[in-house]
Amino acid sequence: MVASAFPQIPGYRIERKLGQGAMATVYLATHVALERQVALKIMEASLTDDDENRKRFHAEGKIIAKIDHPNVVRIYDIGVYQGNFFMAMEYVEGGRTLKEEILESRDGVASARTAEVIKTIASALDYAHRLGYVHRDIKPTNILVRVDGSPVLTDFGIAKMMDKMSEATLTKKGWAIGTPSYMSPEQARGQKIDSRTDTYSLGVMFFELLTGSKPYQAGDAFAIAAMHVNAPLPKLPNKLSAFQPIINKMMAKQAADRYATVDEVIADIDEITGEPAPETDTAAGSRLPVVAGAGAAVLVAVGVVLYLMVVRPVDVDQPPRVELTADQQQSLDNLVAMAGLYKEAGRLVDPPISNAVYALYEALAIDPHDERALAMLDDIANHYRMEAEAALRRGDDRHTVEQLIEFGLQAREDDEALQALLVDVRAR
Repeated sequence: MVASAFPQIPGYRIERKLGQGAMATVYLATHVALERQVALKIMEASLTDDDENRKRFHAEGKIIAKIDHPNVVRIYDIGVYQGNFFMAMEYVEGGRTLKEEILESRDGVASARTAEVIKTIASALDYAHRLGYVHRDIKPTNILVRVDGSPVLTDFGIAKMMDKMSEATLTKKGWAIGTPSYMSPEQARGQKIDSRTDTYSLGVMFFELLTGSKPYQAGDAFAIAAMHVNAPLPKLPNKLSAFQPIINKMMAKQAADRYATVDEVIADIDEITGEPAPETDTAAGSRLPVVAGAGAAVLVAVGVVLYLMVVRPVDVDQPPRVELTADQQQSLDNLVAMAGLYKEAGRLVDPPISNAVYALYEALAIDPHDERALAMLDDIANHYRMEAEAALRRGDDRHTVEQLIEFGLQAREDDEALQALLVDVRAR
């Protein structure tokens, strides 16, 4: 790209593109007056019309400016020019993300190196938490690695003040904020969170660094979220078992069972490795330059697009209850949890397979007597019955009403109220 094609920001000379994320593009630029290279982050033009996006961009800059820690990216300037919202941050040539280091390691990063990285990022998080901020998107692509190997925490685009957290701040218009593979259970549910959600995500990253693989993997974002909520804690290989108690406590399903603060994580790692935590000087003069990250928070879209799909009805003559194996019980629990997440997101019968009704019938195939699955199917059937009755009162066309009834019958084919309503509608 020729220089003239780059955005024009007064006082900066853009030299080349460094990277691009969902929210912004990052360029290598020179601050002309100071003759200093910076990473210039410019919000995507298509997002600038949204007031929420503009507020989030400015909030990120203010948060970074307040977190004066040597392992948190530093900000020099923030502003807007001719519709371009920009942020100038430190830059170091040769910087890369922690994700690249993991991919290069294939089978996991050496345990000593992993411990060093986790302790350093924990120190940065502890500093942010003490100031009242939760990052909410800890993951390897948001960790930059300097040439000397020291990691740096970046991308505070969805960070929040803890005293302003509420369920409403975590979801908006059917979107859940965060990255599915690293979300805490409470984050996946859209519940109120605190600093312990960062501890959970750091635990996921700890596991990935040690093994080279994420602890929970599936083809669907909702399936991954359900595993975070309900699947067993991941197990490390025997050679890394010394770290298992730390992983267990960092990734506990209930926030109350996790470390109260991330500095406790550092202490437990030190106890295993025998290495003291790296001392950091938070004075402004002690900071080292870093590369600005371009990664943006992944937003998991959830919405209801209703159309008909075929699912299995419950057998009328259900077989007698049998004792489930441990694996069967775990699969059953995972399916019910996944169905609950689909249901909360409004994905009741659509899209195919990735919906609540499908997951519930998969659960009933394991145990036809599972009360949780049966109750949830009843709820879905009742939901569509009430929607159909409301549509009738509004005077909606017959096709719309019939479709709602049929959606309900997918959940409970034997629902007498729905069957009677369908007969009544067709007789009109």
